Amino acid sequence: MTKQNCRTDLPALEFEIWNLRFIWNLEFGIWNLRYQLVLTEGEPQAHLAQAAEAEAERLRAILSEQGIV
Repeated sequence: MTKQNCRTDLPALEFEIWNLRFIWNLEFGIWNLRYQLVLTEGEPQAHLAQAAEAEAERLRAILSEQGIV
């Protein structure tokens, strides 16, 4: 099993569960950053929230192209 295809060797159901957990963790991370922005009034972490949302959109597009989401 190579590093590139290690996740595709899982049975289909396990792979879907892994993807759902991954997406949930990504969404949770974005909401956590938004919450931190509220607590810090947007000063030190505003750039992190923008970067996290951009990365989330990029990953959603990749998963969508593969028919996963």
